[in-house]
Amino acid sequence: MMIYRYFFIIILLLVAHPLWGQTDSSTVVFKKVWNPNFAVKVAPLRIFEPYHTFQVGVAYRLAYQTTLEHEIGYGTSAFNLINPSVLSDRDKERNNLRNFRLSTTAKIFLHKMKMKGLYAGLTVGYRNSSFSVPGGATTCETSTVMGDPTLDYYTTKQDLTCRFLLGKQCIFEQRFLLDYYAGIGFKYLVVDTEEGSTLACSQSTIEIDHTITGNYFLPALALGFKVGILFHKRE
Repeated sequence: MMIYRYFFIIILLLVAHPLWGQTDSSTVVFKKVWNPNFAVKVAPLRIFEPYHTFQVGVAYRLAYQTTLEHEIGYGTSAFNLINPSVLSDRDKERNNLRNFRLSTTAKIFLHKMKMKGLYAGLTVGYRNSSFSVPGGATTCETSTVMGDPTLDYYTTKQDLTCRFLLGKQCIFEQRFLLDYYAGIGFKYLVVDTEEGSTLACSQSTIEIDHTITGNYFLPALALGFKVGILFHKRE
């Protein structure tokens, strides 16, 4: 388990470290010869979310100020970098965590700049996640025990999300980038929780983390940043 933690910490530091560097004397020549065309990005905050997802993506320029970005992410309990003592009671009891996500984002940069500056975008994403918790739930009507406390009962979630984004992409030393953004949209969520799970009927109707079996149509907000490496091509 520990080797996974050290591996991802090192990866994130390697990607972020060049942002602290100084511009060298070759920058002026570099600008004249190359133009941004392709980027590889990671989303560092995803690893600290409840599903501990390592997410990487590629972005490429379609036209002068338009780009398309594809991302893939995978999460498991082994990727958890958070001290268990700060987790909520619900997060502590989750076992066998798995999370898989895909997304595609189209962006238009608003000031006619190549992969730089303010942008508006539309992103569509899919996520499939599952985890288990011990049994021992009580029915909502009679409070009788439903599940076996010695067994695990699974919850599976699938969702389709569509968001409108507004963000800014900054480029440093013509090679490294910082992309920060906010977004709003909707999410269609399908939840399947096995009977006997402690989550089967213990959820508040206003709770965001839905675990009761059913279909939900929900608002979807986004706020975050990505760091990456920019590649260029000769004109």
